[in-house]
Amino acid sequence: MEVLLLILKIIGICLLVLFGIFLFLVLSILFVPVRYRIRGKGVIPEPLEAEAGFSWFFHIIHGRAWYGEDGAGFQVRLFGIPIRLGAKKPKKDKKQKKDKKQKAGKIKKKNRRNGSNEKKKRKEAEASCEPDSFGKTEAAKETEGIEKAESVKETKLIAKTEDFGNTETFGEHRNIFQRKADKIKRIFRNLKEKLLQLKEKLFQLKEQLGNIKIILSEETNRNAVAALFREFKYSMKHYAPRKASGELQFGTDDPANTGQILGIISLFPFWYRYKVSVMPDFESEGLYAKGELSMKGHIRSIHLLISGIRLIKNKDIRKLINQIRE
Repeated sequence: MEVLLLILKIIGICLLVLFGIFLFLVLSILFVPVRYRIRGKGVIPEPLEAEAGFSWFFHIIHGRAWYGEDGAGFQVRLFGIPIRLGAKKPKKDKKQKKDKKQKAGKIKKKNRRNGSNEKKKRKEAEASCEPDSFGKTEAAKETEGIEKAESVKETKLIAKTEDFGNTETFGEHRNIFQRKADKIKRIFRNLKEKLLQLKEKLFQLKEQLGNIKIILSEETNRNAVAALFREFKYSMKHYAPRKASGELQFGTDDPANTGQILGIISLFPFWYRYKVSVMPDFESEGLYAKGELSMKGHIRSIHLLISGIRLIKNKDIRKLINQIRE
């Protein structure tokens, strides 16, 4: 009986330890904030330079994302050890590298040997072809005349083959040009098809947004819209940056559009709470935006959980979701 009680006691302690670890993880996820920082500068439509980072629980998990002229990148570290999120690059085998080096060394040695053999042959030929002290005989003169005639014939044949080769190279260049032209045509066709698909998707999105706008404008759904707006303000109160600094200047073709963008920006309180100056350009002739911005803040999951529970409990919001799905 005592052995059974001891076993039950050990099992109970293990279960309590596991429950304590689980409770600690849940509470840390809900209450320990995820700290973030964002920095960016540049001019639109030119390339921007941006960097964002986050950390959680004394930098146990932290990551960094960046974008610039050299491209974009993303990196996550767990206890300082980098985690690879993408596909691993295939590594070349060491044996293949060694084989390539050995083959290259063999080819070099062969070339050196062939070069030395050719030099020896040339020296022997030159020594055999040296003239006698008594001058050239008539047979030697005849052989020289025959060699000159043969050399003339060879030069003519070479010229003809060169002309034929030029025609072949012209044909090859023409084929290469046609291939490039066909490739460019294919690229333009694919681009045209993609643009048409994008146009169709945008048209469908526009229709969906129009339907959502009609649904939201109904009197029965005004309470749901008001509840969504309240939760948005609640989340922005907790998730907005605690520190922000910088300046932003922007403009569009239409002053009305510039005013609408300024109204959307004014919904975010951190623009006027901290040292961030927003300067709209109502006299701009084109779309542009330039500036520099730096933000720091933190996010707690508990606020997101509270907001989600409120939205689920609200009957008006559930009705609105059902109408949008239909």
